Amino acid sequence: MFIVGMLLAAIASLAKSYEWAYIQESLTLGFAGYLCMISSAAYLLLSLLQTWR
Repeated sequence: MFIVGMLLAAIASLAKSYEWAYIQESLTLGFAGYLCMISSAAYLLLSLLQTWR
C-alpha cells in the first residue's frame, strides 16, 4: 500500500510540474496517495507495538 501511495503521489507531482490536462483529478489522486502512505505507516507502527506488548 505504501508503494501504491508513492506512485500516486509521484504521478500527481509530475502532473503539476508538467501542467498535464486533468490536473485537478491527478492532484486528488496524489492526496489519496499521501493518505495511503500515512495509513500504511500507521498500520506498521501499530502492528510493531502490538508484537512488543
